[in-house]
Amino acid sequence: MGRKKISFLISGGGTGGHLWPGVVLAQTIKSILPDSKIIFFVPGQKVDKSILETTNFPFFVNQTRSFPGSLDKIPDFLSKFFNGCMETIKVFNFSKPDVVIGL
Repeated sequence: MGRKKISFLISGGGTGGHLWPGVVLAQTIKSILPDSKIIFFVPGQKVDKSILETTNFPFFVNQTRSFPGSLDKIPDFLSKFFNGCMETIKVFNFSKPDVVIGL
């Protein structure tokens, strides 16, 4: 009987200081558990895409952002928050992670 393939969802990024440790962790996991499935879930900043495009790790983008400091930005925030929640549900249904790691 074979070992179960473990699925990891690594969430976070936005800066290289957050994302690079996640990439190193993912590479380490792959070296120990080569059959594991690793997916990144990032805010989609330029740095996220430029770093992850140099790896073999698939990634999804979540548009959710921090709560705005001014009232005029709340409608945009609410729209992105709702879309981000829907995207999160889709990614979780697709990846069915056994382990979720926040950066």
